[in-house]
Amino acid sequence: MNKNILSLILISLLALLLFACNHEETKTTENDTDQTDTSTPTAGEGDTSYGKNSLNSNSPLAINIAPLNAWTPGWVFMDIMPKAQNWVSSLCDTGGFGDGPGLTLDSKGWVSSLGTNECADTSVMASQAQHYPEGTYVLLWEGEGSLSMTWDVDPPVTHNQGDSAEQTSDGLNRMTFNVEKANQSDLGIGIRISAVGTNHIKNVRLIMPGGMCGKSQTQLNYFQYCASSRGGEGLCASDETCYDFEDIYWDRFTDSVTDMNSPKPVFHPLYASTYQKYRSIRFMKWTRAVSDHYRPSIFFQHVL
Repeated sequence: MNKNILSLILISLLALLLFACNHEETKTTENDTDQTDTSTPTAGEGDTSYGKNSLNSNSPLAINIAPLNAWTPGWVFMDIMPKAQNWVSSLCDTGGFGDGPGLTLDSKGWVSSLGTNECADTSVMASQAQHYPEGTYVLLWEGEGSLSMTWDVDPPVTHNQGDSAEQTSDGLNRMTFNVEKANQSDLGIGIRISAVGTNHIKNVRLIMPGGMCGKSQTQLNYFQYCASSRGGEGLCASDETCYDFEDIYWDRFTDSVTDMNSPKPVFHPLYASTYQKYRSIRFMKWTRAVSDHYRPSIFFQHVL
């Protein structure tokens, strides 16, 4: 398990929100005035301020970040699986949640085997009825097994072990499902694993609907949300394109740390934009510093 993942995310957010520190106005002296390049930069050339935050350059404000869990309102990421609850064991035939025996997990917290009549459940976007995006969600995973998207996903969508799944260009299993605003409840989006293969289900990604504006996939406006073909809201400027989250998100399992927001975005642009005016960000509630039970290494175990 990579116990540094939370620290990496925190560093990434700080870098994203404090870009203004690196964009102070440069003074031109009388001696170098004639050497100044006055040509107009084109998209992708010389435009160093594009997509960067300057709203907090003179801000005296600081803020605490709300806890990161399945039932807090911030959407936070494009891939929302890190906000899911820990996997719990349930009896498959009762419709209950957490009423089964203890789960068997691998070293990174993924469900490695199931007993008779045992399912594994988790959820995301709980306690957010009518307050999270409707549209088409994308579920990506590695390994073999049976899984279902339930609760706010009506009708449920299921992939059965042994059935062929759509494959992405990099070999991930892919499944889509729709969430309508009218079907949203405080249960949120449920994920149930009812069978696992020898190569068990792991490394699950859940990509939200929507996109991010940009001049290219490597020159993005990290604070501008837009509507893609899968959903979302907002429009881009005439010289921008709306890039679907699935095409640009930072994949925590395969992408490098240096790719975080450079160029691959980690955070949902609407979430990031709410913190643009703050100069200092406090992450105490993310790190659960006041509770041993919610140490970051435990809380993030099931999504690494």
